Amino acid sequence: MLLAILRKKVRTPLRAAGSIYKIGGGDFWYGGLSPVLTKYFQNIEPRDDPFKLDVSVDGLPLHKGGPTQVWPILVKAVDLPKLPLMLVAAYSGHTKPASVEEFLRSLVNDFNIIQRGGLTIGDKTLQFRQRRTTTDTTVV
Repeated sequence: MLLAILRKKVRTPLRAAGSIYKIGGGDFWYGGLSPVLTKYFQNIEPRDDPFKLDVSVDGLPLHKGGPTQVWPILVKAVDLPKLPLMLVAAYSGHTKPASVEEFLRSLVNDFNIIQRGGLTIGDKTLQFRQRRTTTDTTVV
């Protein structure tokens, strides 16, 4: 199911929604945590304060038998089970990202900003906290 989501999302619309650049031997797209959260939370009345977020990172082959791997960074709002997984970033290369720090830097910076001041969506300021990070142990 995750592969189907990524195949649909990793096409041209991602280029417009974020930036693609080279890191550690591959291509890295970062759409930004704030734009992704803003999109999904614009029509939601906040009940929980702060919202808890889970982050998930795991690699998968893009094609059977091919050398290309995709390493998505996905975010899920814990208290809103009907809200879909949100794709925040994706790395593509022949191996896993060479540097975990480089791979996660933009996400960590965004989380720090949002945790300090919240995220303003319309006339609401929502607070977010990271609850859990799940990663493939070969990344960290």
